[in-house]
Amino acid sequence: MLIKIDNIIIKIRNSLWDDYNYCHHLARRNFQPFYERHKLDWNSKGYRRHFNPTFIKVIECNKRRIGFYELRIKDGSWYLEDLHLSTLFRGKGIGTKIMNLLEKSVKKRGGNAIRLSVFVDNPAINLYKRLGYYIIGSEGAFHFMEKKI
Repeated sequence: MLIKIDNIIIKIRNSLWDDYNYCHHLARRNFQPFYERHKLDWNSKGYRRHFNPTFIKVIECNKRRIGFYELRIKDGSWYLEDLHLSTLFRGKGIGTKIMNLLEKSVKKRGGNAIRLSVFVDNPAINLYKRLGYYIIGSEGAFHFMEKKI
């Protein structure tokens, strides 16, 4: 799938096992400050066990990976497990566009809500709130958010 945001052409493609190292590295780099602040340990083995290309989409610009997201259905509910963008591509509307696409996709599949968890001090909370997500609970370092669609 191709999307255009201003003058940026973004390609969204299915993930492959070859994308594992990229996804692991980006997720770890993006999450590391939060893990350190909240005194949590990054679990590379757990990340590897959880990684399933079936549910992951890679975001590319000019044939270069710039991020990825993972959307899963569990127990009848849709969950955004991950949404990561490289630092250079944040603040350009890509996250907003991706979230809008996910909402349309879930609605088309008969879903009526998307849930996610986010570190309580992650600036991404502002994006989610702006898009209509609200906090439905908190535990430790995380807020749990949801949007009815």
